[in-house]
Amino acid sequence: MRLQGNVHPLAQARFDQGKINDAQAVDRMLLLLQRSPEQESALRQLLEDQLTLNSPKHHAWLTPQQFGAQFGPSDADIQAVTNWLNGKGFHGIKVGPGPHGNRILR
Repeated sequence: MRLQGNVHPLAQARFDQGKINDAQAVDRMLLLLQRSPEQESALRQLLEDQLTLNSPKHHAWLTPQQFGAQFGPSDADIQAVTNWLNGKGFHGIKVGPGPHGNRILR
């Protein structure tokens, strides 16, 4: 799904300068993890239930922490990604709180 306004204006083919040297330091990276099909299905069901008048979950909103725990990456996923990044030569990786209760690798 393409989200409007989420691509940096310089991220265009006309600004592509080609490959960089492998030794080039990368100061920042954004890595998005896809929800499992089960998480995605559960989230869609929750959203539908929250908007259904007769549902016991009608307007039962989640806190950011609850949302992150239910629909964000698991501790095992965070560890697997951290290990993979370390194996590729990335260092100083930090996991911090992110929006909506999700965690961010920094």
